[in-house]
Amino acid sequence: MNWIQLIISAGAVLITGFLLPGVEVGLIAAFIVAIGLAFANTFVMPIMAALGLPTTVLVVGIFTHVMNAVFVLILSALLRNLAS
Repeated sequence: MNWIQLIISAGAVLITGFLLPGVEVGLIAAFIVAIGLAFANTFVMPIMAALGLPTTVLVVGIFTHVMNAVFVLILSALLRNLAS
């Protein structure tokens, strides 16, 4: 992931935090989330995609969205523990 993609991802996190009520995201936290998502998508996602391939084929690709949601939940839990 290059710097431009990282900045765009951080911007997307900031916009999402602005649009969702009760969610507050600072600039540093947005960059940490963007780096965490980049790490998960680079290293963990290919492994999970290979393991979940039969399910993905069976449900015509919808399982990929489930895997992305799980990554966001895991990252949210990790960052919450880091911030505490």
